[in-house]
Amino acid sequence: VGAAVIAIAYFCGESFGLGTLANIFVCPIFIDILLYLNWVPLFERFSTGLAALLIGMELLALGTWMYMKSTLGSGPRDALMVVLARKTHRTVGLCRAAVEVVIVWIGWQLGGQVGIGTIVAAVGVGSLFNLNFALLRFNPALLHQENLPETLQRFRERKTIA
Repeated sequence: VGAAVIAIAYFCGESFGLGTLANIFVCPIFIDILLYLNWVPLFERFSTGLAALLIGMELLALGTWMYMKSTLGSGPRDALMVVLARKTHRTVGLCRAAVEVVIVWIGWQLGGQVGIGTIVAAVGVGSLFNLNFALLRFNPALLHQENLPETLQRFRERKTIA
């Protein structure tokens, strides 16, 4: 799915880089490890589940800021968020929420489960992106994310300098 989303962003003019590939291939492995190790407990009460969801959404917003600031390539949803923000002149948060809602709808159409947490996350993550990015004075739509040929060229240049 990540490859399909990044293909859409690519055809809309956004490049992809080392960070994009890491997001597509490495993140799922870490998620599987976390699930296997059972580090994230199952929250039985609505209040604790909601609190964990909101904390997770905030960590997602901050994590996205950190890795997008590295400019090594955005993840699929982030690249689509940025290209939509550039083309529509809307906030990245609104564009991210739109991307999330569409992805939730597609998942639901394919038979996936959609609960209150899914809806809260899909709609709310955009607002957290806008809030955090404003506080951090960060606009990812203004950044150039490095693509793979640029990364390889930079590695070659460092090798010749060393």
